Amino acid sequence: MSNSYSFNLSILENNAQALDNIEPVSFLTWFSNKNFVTFDLGQTFSEYKNYVIAWGKKKNITKKQQEDLVRDAYVQVYRDWETKFLDRKSTRLNSSHRL
Repeated sequence: MSNSYSFNLSILENNAQALDNIEPVSFLTWFSNKNFVTFDLGQTFSEYKNYVIAWGKKKNITKKQQEDLVRDAYVQVYRDWETKFLDRKSTRLNSSHRL
């Protein structure tokens, strides 16, 4: 059964060629495999979080492991964006002004 947060090449779709057999796919991979009718950043992040949670349930991980998985997924989103979308000067500036 397809959900708004799932995608074709996922274990959530019981796909034998799933990209996420070992771990949830990165946000950028998940995003590139989705067909969005409209795009809302808040909704998109919420759907990605739902995907990560559903992936964890499918793998029967504990609640604590699931919380860690969601946290780690968002840390990876930040790292991916920092690497792909910020230039070195912006990254340096951003790093020096973290709270």
